[in-house]
Amino acid sequence: MRKRLLLLGPAVLACLVGFGGSAGATTFSVTAQVVFASGPCDATAGLQFSVGPVAPFTNVGVLVDYANGAHEGAAGPASVTGFFEGIFSSSGGSPLIGGTTTITAFLDADLNLQPDAGSPIVTTTVTYCPPPLAADECKKGGFENFPNLAFKNQGDCVSFIETAGANPPAG
Repeated sequence: MRKRLLLLGPAVLACLVGFGGSAGATTFSVTAQVVFASGPCDATAGLQFSVGPVAPFTNVGVLVDYANGAHEGAAGPASVTGFFEGIFSSSGGSPLIGGTTTITAFLDADLNLQPDAGSPIVTTTVTYCPPPLAADECKKGGFENFPNLAFKNQGDCVSFIETAGANPPAG
C-alpha cells in the first residue's frame, strides 16, 4: 500500500529564471508551503508563499490554481529585502485539499495580476491531501485516510475510483 505524504515543509523550489542582459542578470523563484495544518487533510490549512529575490519594491504578481478548480491571486511590491510574501487561507474549508495546487509568480508593474511583457514566469506546486488513485488504497480501512472526501465505506471509495470521480462520495 502506498503511503501518502503530507507536505508541511517548503515545496520543491521552482526553477530559477534569468532575465535581463548577461551582466547583472536577475533571478527569482517562488516557494510555497502548507501552514495552519494540525494533521492530514486539515480544513484550516493555508498556503504561505514567497517570491524573490527581486529588486526592492518591484511589483510582483502571484496566481494560485487550487486542485478543486478555485483560483486566487495577490500582487504587491517586494519588501526592502526583495521578497514578496503572503498567506492564502480560508475559514470555510481549505481549497488546498484534494490534490495539487499550482503557484505561479511573475513581474507585475501595474498590479493587474497579468505578467508584464517579457517577464519571467516561475511556478511550483504543493500537493495536499490528494484523493485515492487505486482501489487498494480504500481497502482494510484505507477509505478512512481521506477525511476530506468522507467516504461512507470501502465500497463508496472503490466506486469513486472506478468511475474516475463521477460517482461522488456518499458520506
